[in-house]
Amino acid sequence: MRYLLPCLFLLTACGSEEPSFPPFTGVVSDAIGLNQVGYYPDAPLRFSVQTFSAIKDTLAPAAAPLLPARYFLTDSAGTRLIALGNLGPLQDWRGVGGVDAHYTEIAAPEVGEYRIYVPGIGYSHAFTVGKEVLREVFVGSMKSNYYQRASLELLPQYAGAYARPAGHPDTAVLYHPSSGKAGGTTSSPGGWYDAGDFNKYIVNAAFPLGQYLSLYEDIGDPLPDGSLNIPESGNGRSDYLDELKYELDWMLTMQDDDGGLFHKLTTLDFAGMVMPHEATDQRFMVGKGTAATLNFAGATAQAARVFQAYDTAYADELLLAARRAWAWARDHPEV
Repeated sequence: MRYLLPCLFLLTACGSEEPSFPPFTGVVSDAIGLNQVGYYPDAPLRFSVQTFSAIKDTLAPAAAPLLPARYFLTDSAGTRLIALGNLGPLQDWRGVGGVDAHYTEIAAPEVGEYRIYVPGIGYSHAFTVGKEVLREVFVGSMKSNYYQRASLELLPQYAGAYARPAGHPDTAVLYHPSSGKAGGTTSSPGGWYDAGDFNKYIVNAAFPLGQYLSLYEDIGDPLPDGSLNIPESGNGRSDYLDELKYELDWMLTMQDDDGGLFHKLTTLDFAGMVMPHEATDQRFMVGKGTAATLNFAGATAQAARVFQAYDTAYADELLLAARRAWAWARDHPEV
């Protein structure tokens, strides 16, 4: 019976009667993909709806050819119609590990709480349209970089429940044979741990830095002094740039004397599920090549542009490092 009802609804919707939608009963469908955090009022509202073939395990086979072309935008309670329209064209995302889905883009409604209803599939998760709907997520993502700081004790007044001892001073890093150097140590403290381990990678650092710096150049300072509650808060300078500088300072230590960049700073094996200060294996400076060097050159050149009005001496240091990296990569294109 539960499979028959959607089919009956679809037959009605395809007839002459004006289509309608049932009230929301508390059940949501993951076949409707959208940003559950929310959308800005002046931004497009994008959502996708998987085809029946993609969710055949949850729907009757007879429903498959009756995939409706309609969507309903309702309030979060499913009691008031805001807008209705036709689903967008079918997109084949199977080649990238996805499914067939109808991709639809419409103008976001006014500030409020909403759902999408698709006949035969059901209601989406609720989502918000608001002027600062993504700010909490953005601030949280930036603060997560502080929690990932290497070589620094995270104090309770800044880290709360995530307070911990300092891990990995990285002041006596050995050169791995792949570095091209024999013997000796180097110092490379600071920076952010990588997403899944305690190692530090230049490419993985430069890429997000480029995104963060582009945001700063697009809209200005998104997190002025005091916004993040980090140790640098209260110094009269941008918390946003202070956090980026912690990563940039480490990146500068990864540049060899000839301008090339070592690819990563790492142990020989992963440390396992332990706290940073409990991971005490020897660390190594590994590899050198154009991937790390050109990523570094791009990030530090962009950072030099951003920091010029904030710290001229530091901007000059970054620009010099970027030029040296670019020169090395130009002279060693095959590495």
